[in-house]
Amino acid sequence: SFSLVPSIMHRLESLLLSVNLKHMILDHCPQNITIPTIKVLESITTKGCQENFDLESLETLGDSFLKYAASQQLFKTYQNDREGLLSVNKDKIISNLSLGKLGCDRKISGFIREESFDPKKWTITGDYSGNYFLNEELLFNKRSIYVGGTRKIDTEVVGDVVEALIGAFLSTGGELDAIYFMNWVGIEVDLDHIRYERHLQVQPEKLIDVGHLESLLDYKFCDPSLLVEALSHGSYIPGGYQ
Repeated sequence: SFSLVPSIMHRLESLLLSVNLKHMILDHCPQNITIPTIKVLESITTKGCQENFDLESLETLGDSFLKYAASQQLFKTYQNDREGLLSVNKDKIISNLSLGKLGCDRKISGFIREESFDPKKWTITGDYSGNYFLNEELLFNKRSIYVGGTRKIDTEVVGDVVEALIGAFLSTGGELDAIYFMNWVGIEVDLDHIRYERHLQVQPEKLIDVGHLESLLDYKFCDPSLLVEALSHGSYIPGGYQ
């Protein structure tokens, strides 16, 4: 039935939109990184589209990995800074406002889908009748795309899509692929091993019952002082000069 044509064309247009975004991200990829087009489509589809899928699951995954990667990068880069300052710097990296600005700078905002499909409002591709015009726009990778107008998108929505794309790369290609996308979008992180060295001699057995806690956790700590650190709240005032 011809009544299905608008829905079929809408899905094809959505997939082509995802392909363009995928190529824009991967064109200068230094490694053999790839991602399924359907995952990109899921990442740019908001709940407002009322589809059977949306970005929320990938956004949650991407948000968690972003916090982990950003925290590790800060601990490695600023090893002598106190935790409070590191937390402030982390919040600047992972905030939706920062992610939204990065996404807009990379023109990800133009690929976001946030409206439900209405067959009655569907415009035939290539139809230049009426007031419908296409404008050419140059992307970062020197590719050209054609846009049919402008719209307003909340910066937080763009930030959510950036997180969803991180989750998409992570779920399909692992940590290195997610790191590649994060660096491409402007979040400079890596996952090099952090050497954790303790400069003070600590006797954890004088502070807590290490053996009892290890038996409860069914885990043997190579460095029991880490257990003391994990159980010490910031409000605790030790007997030393601090």
